[in-house]
Amino acid sequence: MVIPTLYALPTAAALGALPTIGTVVAADPVLAGATQAPRQLPQFSGVLTSDPNIGKSKYDGLSVSVNRRFAQHFGATAAYTWSRTFDNSFNELFTSSLNPRRSQDAGEFFTNGLDLSHDYSRSIADIPNRFVASAVYEVPFKSSNSLLNAVIGGWEITGIFQAQSGQLVDFQSGIDSNRNGDNAGDRVLFNASGNRNVGTGVVGLTLVNGVVTQVAVGSSPNTAVRAYLAINPNAAWVQAGFFAKGIANGGAGLAPRNVYRTRRWNNTDMDFIKNTRFGREGRYNFQIAAEAHDVFNQREITVAGVGAGARSFVEPNATQFLDYSKGVFGGRTITLRGKFIF
Repeated sequence: MVIPTLYALPTAAALGALPTIGTVVAADPVLAGATQAPRQLPQFSGVLTSDPNIGKSKYDGLSVSVNRRFAQHFGATAAYTWSRTFDNSFNELFTSSLNPRRSQDAGEFFTNGLDLSHDYSRSIADIPNRFVASAVYEVPFKSSNSLLNAVIGGWEITGIFQAQSGQLVDFQSGIDSNRNGDNAGDRVLFNASGNRNVGTGVVGLTLVNGVVTQVAVGSSPNTAVRAYLAINPNAAWVQAGFFAKGIANGGAGLAPRNVYRTRRWNNTDMDFIKNTRFGREGRYNFQIAAEAHDVFNQREITVAGVGAGARSFVEPNATQFLDYSKGVFGGRTITLRGKFIF
């Protein structure tokens, strides 16, 4: 038996008909009344680390490119890639909190042990659409006037434009919802009728003297809790409480892994280069350049600016959930450089 998550406050009679967490854990043969799965080999706690080769991944892609060879002072290339990437594990070195380094099933095993098939989904590396174009143009100016040649001639303009789909992130409860001793991969509930850009936490519901009473979820289960109540019933992403119903059957009621794609982005960079050649056959070249990144000062608001360590960005009960404003986003930068080629 598991603890349901409700979207409207129940009556005392309806809540009283549900079992408490205490009843649920008492009936579980593994927990035997405890609210934390017992360690199978406690003598090896924190001693052994295993990285078995049980991961699975699949990549399909199609790439198209067009190239204009440099002629008449102009050259350009453009490439588009469509792809899809699936896997059941990623980030084993814990480089990002936005995508857990361990499966939801990691930790102490309740039934059949670690089953990564429940985590097979689109990968964090899945970028369905990516387009890149670049060009170089030499200003075709030549004059018999050496001063004009020195000032106006020798200019070269290059640019690169990139656009791609956003990164996938994994919504997390932030607590050890399934009580297997590991909260790294515990995902959230999905409310299909809710707003997919809104998340919410939950409160526990219990009976005190016959009255429905709300209690905080806390960091460990309250054995008197009979159900959870979504604080915002209009949210699509709902924190999974301890022993929440969605965890049953391999997490069939939870949101899939890497379920949400963050904002797509595009960027334009350009170089403005001035070549001043002199000496026999232009052997020497004094080159100055301005490198402009994010030429149009778009200040792309993406998950990259939020930062890989901002786990609260993917926790529906956190105030920073899907809030890009907490990130750091750079704008246009211009770098000047000089070089003497001989």
